[in-house]
Amino acid sequence: MSRETLAAFLGAHSVPTFVHRPGIVRAQILRFLVAGGISASVDYGLLYFLTALVGVHYWISSAIGFLVGSALNYTLSRRFVYRPGRYSQRVEGVMFFVITAAGLVLNQGVMWVGTGVLGVNYMATKGGALVIVTSWNFYSKKYLVFLT
Repeated sequence: MSRETLAAFLGAHSVPTFVHRPGIVRAQILRFLVAGGISASVDYGLLYFLTALVGVHYWISSAIGFLVGSALNYTLSRRFVYRPGRYSQRVEGVMFFVITAAGLVLNQGVMWVGTGVLGVNYMATKGGALVIVTSWNFYSKKYLVFLT
């Protein structure tokens, strides 16, 4: 399918170059998953450590783990996953924070419903939250914050 045909189909004036380079997108997704895996490990580790070993309520531990993991994810994303430069680093950081805040709301909502309402183990609920928030994070940061 030509760029023009695809653009017409999507109702767009043009189609981003990455649409025609699936290998580049796959590599970027792989880097995102590695960075996300490291960040998620920190998130999960803090959730477990603070809740099981220190006695902090799971909802607070989940927020702390999420925020620390997100800060690490910003650094890794900026260096290894996306190309910075769409905006100044200050604007980029603010946008990243706003998207992360929305992700935190999603995370905490899933944690509350899964564990608080349904009674599912907090570590299992975190797995569901991770899937939802990871999807949100990848696409919102790819298309709104960083250069693709």
